[in-house]
Amino acid sequence: QGQHQGRALLRLDDDAVLRALRAAILRFGINRQFDRSIGPLVAERDRRPLATDGPISTDELFERASIALDRGDWDEAIGLLDVMLQAVPTHAGAHANRGLAKLRLGHTASGLADLDRAVTLEPENVEIRVNYALGLNGAGRPDDAAEQVQRALAIDPGHAHALNGRGLVRQRQGRFDDALAAFARAIAVDDALTQALLNRARLLEVLGRFDDALADLARAEALFPGSADVHA
Repeated sequence: QGQHQGRALLRLDDDAVLRALRAAILRFGINRQFDRSIGPLVAERDRRPLATDGPISTDELFERASIALDRGDWDEAIGLLDVMLQAVPTHAGAHANRGLAKLRLGHTASGLADLDRAVTLEPENVEIRVNYALGLNGAGRPDDAAEQVQRALAIDPGHAHALNGRGLVRQRQGRFDDALAAFARAIAVDDALTQALLNRARLLEVLGRFDDALADLARAEALFPGSADVHA
């Protein structure tokens, strides 16, 4: 029902609604469940030509970069965010998203530098801090990642994505019981958080707890039938 309402808004050319949704998702962290629900709307918006009757606004640049990130066009996203940050160098969301794109391309040092800048600009932004932590964790710096997760949870102790991040960091540190506890807390806070379900399932599989892993995968499948992530 929400998707049909969204499409009606788009037909009325109320692009500000989609811009606000997309900017919120990408600025404050990619929520894959919510992102998936408006994916068709993003595709419809993406088919429209970029405005050419005047200067392109920073909002338009940010939106187009966000859409490029959705498509996995990392180079395009970085190019758009480069232009945007020349005009608004203190935009935390642009730094964060550019950092994520750079990490996807394997530009680890530069990507982490962007995420560090984003955290400096908005130190109370939990989602950006969690993304920074996950970038550090992926770069083989779990102790630094743990510090960032701890700071995020000090801001919001019940933040599901931060708890999921703690689970990934603890797993990287070899602290498997702590990792399972963190995933369990994340799922308790948000039982539709498929990332935490899938992360816990993968760890349970590593630990040889196959029945428990399959139970988590079944829950994830029930939330998003046919998901490629569930069947990977």
